[in-house]
Amino acid sequence: MGALTRWTRSKHLLIFLAAKMVAMVSVQIYTVLQSWLVLDLTGSTLALGTLLMMTTIPRAVLLPVGGVLADRLHPRNLVIGTGYAFALLLVPVALLLRAGGLTLGHLALVALGMGLVTALYIPASTSILPDLVEAGFLQQANAANHVVLMLSFFLGPALAGGLITAAGTSTTVVVVAGACALCAAAAHLLPRRREAAERTEPSGAFRAFAEGLAVVWTNRVLQGCIALAAVLNLAVPGPLQVGLPALAADRGMDPSGLGLLMASSGLGQIVGAVLGGAFGRNGRQVARIMALGLVAGALWTAIGWIPHAVAVMAVLAGAGLWLGILNVVAATAIQVYAPPHLLGRVLSLQHLGIVGLQPVSFLVSGWVMEPFGTPAVFQASGVVLVLTAVVGTVLMAREHERVEVRSAG
Repeated sequence: MGALTRWTRSKHLLIFLAAKMVAMVSVQIYTVLQSWLVLDLTGSTLALGTLLMMTTIPRAVLLPVGGVLADRLHPRNLVIGTGYAFALLLVPVALLLRAGGLTLGHLALVALGMGLVTALYIPASTSILPDLVEAGFLQQANAANHVVLMLSFFLGPALAGGLITAAGTSTTVVVVAGACALCAAAAHLLPRRREAAERTEPSGAFRAFAEGLAVVWTNRVLQGCIALAAVLNLAVPGPLQVGLPALAADRGMDPSGLGLLMASSGLGQIVGAVLGGAFGRNGRQVARIMALGLVAGALWTAIGWIPHAVAVMAVLAGAGLWLGILNVVAATAIQVYAPPHLLGRVLSLQHLGIVGLQPVSFLVSGWVMEPFGTPAVFQASGVVLVLTAVVGTVLMAREHERVEVRSAG
């Protein structure tokens, strides 16, 4: 009952989560529509892949800038501004679709703009959470934030097909733009409990970002969380996005079967995010969470050999559950240990590892599978997960011992 009361009192968090859900679902709908439009205009998967990279590259390059701006301008202002900016980006697309003059060049410009907008939004959307809830409720807020993100990946594509078919392409773009603008308007209701960074900070963006790097350099908890995100996003996305389609093709599965395989991982992450809100942040608890990765990694190595699809789905769901818990615990630890006026910069470093290494994971997975086959990419990835779990378990157990010794002294 106490937890329910805290949720109902966190009206600002509920407003933020509702707005984020609508915004993220809208972005997913546009992503599906963009892919359909590119293939309709060119018939080229190479053109589609190039367009997706045009979104990813500016996002990765500009994430540190987004972290600096989140600290200097306050994350609430960036959440508002990026919502309106995305809506404005889509206005020309809707008009050109209505007039029949849309080209691949127009979509490419919008893709670049999306990369810029999301680079500013990502650090702000996480660093704003401490302003919306009391400190003791922060981990539950991170869990809810991650659940919203994962749900949007399911709901967006599911709604996109029906909306595009029923309303048409130009009307779909108008709906998406209007939804993003409404979400930005809703963000005006959010508070500003934390002041933006002092003007005495280093004036240059590079020097300001370097200050965030210096904080991470001296804090082992922050180093561990950022390194964990980097390693996991090097080891996992490639096998999921490249390895699973190859596995499904090798076994003669249809697209619906592939969808079930991918959905099982996402479902595990949603459940893990919910459970992550209930875990403590002390060293012993986190060491236990890391130890679960030994089982997840060991099973992951066998995915390429497991004969039954249901068993593969179970392994993917179990690994996803572990990843979901880790995401929540790591995000909360960063928010707790990073200085408030540098939180955006520290979070941008974490997201930089995530966004920057995912394309590398895709490329490496393709290289591994070409000469060695599909099972090899899961074996290599599973070994990385096991090693990550071993190192994380040992380090967190030692940290717990140090805290206990310090408390006893």
